[in-house]
Amino acid sequence: MKKLFLPMLFLLIVGIPSCDLLKESLGASIEGTVSGNNVNGGFVILLSSIDDLDQIQDLTESGLSAITDIVKGFGPIGSDGSFEILAVPSGEYYMVAAIDADGNNTLDTTDMIGWYGNDTTFTYVDTTSNDTIDVTITIPVSFVVAEKEKKTGMDIKRLISKQEFEKYYDYINQ
Repeated sequence: MKKLFLPMLFLLIVGIPSCDLLKESLGASIEGTVSGNNVNGGFVILLSSIDDLDQIQDLTESGLSAITDIVKGFGPIGSDGSFEILAVPSGEYYMVAAIDADGNNTLDTTDMIGWYGNDTTFTYVDTTSNDTIDVTITIPVSFVVAEKEKKTGMDIKRLISKQEFEKYYDYINQ
């Protein structure tokens, strides 16, 4: 046991700082939090475009890895709402949180999503009932990540069902 003490001590002393060095060598990273209830088990997904959100269906790691044409990185959301995306290549991105509310590993219309972006409030007029309501949603905003940059405070503060987001987003973009 005494023979292992010095090598283990050396590994602890050298190994702990090297975790940060390893992260830095992988590329840029993005850290933040997702606000909301029951966000644990969700993902924050880094997208190169938001033209076709319907391409994102399979919320498993292999499903997100398979669509590298738009998904450029992802990270799980912890029980405290925190997330970290590692090995981010430099570029311009959008960021969405996806919470699989029904636990079927598929992004359905009732599952919750939230964007990194700017909030906007508007009056929504339902075309079928003529009812009006004031609605606040987050409009996705792109951001740039530089090589080996560590972006912090990239928070997603509002969650809404995918179906509601698409309805309101289409409405204000008419």
